[in-house]
Amino acid sequence: MLIGVVIPCYNEANRLPAEAFIEFMRQHPEWLFCFVNDGSKDATSDVLHRIKEALPQQVLLIDRRQNKGKGESVREGMLLLATQPVKYVGFLDADLATPLHEMQALVQVAENSQYTFVCASRVKRMGSSIHRLASRHIIGRFFATLISWSLRLPFYDTQCGAKVFRRDEMTHVFDRPFISRWLVDVEIIKRFQQSLGFEVSRAKIYEYPLNEWNEVGDSKIGLKDTFRIPMDLLRIHLTYKV
Repeated sequence: MLIGVVIPCYNEANRLPAEAFIEFMRQHPEWLFCFVNDGSKDATSDVLHRIKEALPQQVLLIDRRQNKGKGESVREGMLLLATQPVKYVGFLDADLATPLHEMQALVQVAENSQYTFVCASRVKRMGSSIHRLASRHIIGRFFATLISWSLRLPFYDTQCGAKVFRRDEMTHVFDRPFISRWLVDVEIIKRFQQSLGFEVSRAKIYEYPLNEWNEVGDSKIGLKDTFRIPMDLLRIHLTYKV
């Protein structure tokens, strides 16, 4: 069983733990990583080329000069992974706020259940180790409520940057550009609903509560983007009729 994961990267030279990726791949040869450099202005390209040189059979690299946003990075990476013999595909933030062993847990849920779309969720609870700034948590809960209302699903956390799905049921979701720059996760869910129908898609989505998540500083989302998110959500809501 091969698993392919897209890692979108924009100015991640000081945040991307290259050695952690390399060590994981050495221990798990069934995992294939597609790193997408989204027009970074720092040394991200050098870091990614070093990873590819270390394990060329397990690394695909898209290294472009123009910045197109996370959504397009994920989409291009997914289209490239679709050319490989992978059973599961997914995407993960480059800083490994969600550790790689948690991605393994998402794959196991998909492999051992009827769910074909498994989303990580940052639920702070007893027995977990979820570290997030209080201010970001509060803002996140506000947007999560709006998103849940738009999706008509009891989603707790659509925006956690770790998701896994069966390739044969999800490849078509990435066949055209996304309309949102930041809410690509929401748009993916909307396309999934639109493709399979509301009730069928609902039965195939699972939110997996992470046991470990650690916030890494220097978020790419600034105050200006926070004001744009509600408008993006409205555009998605009006575009995708489910």
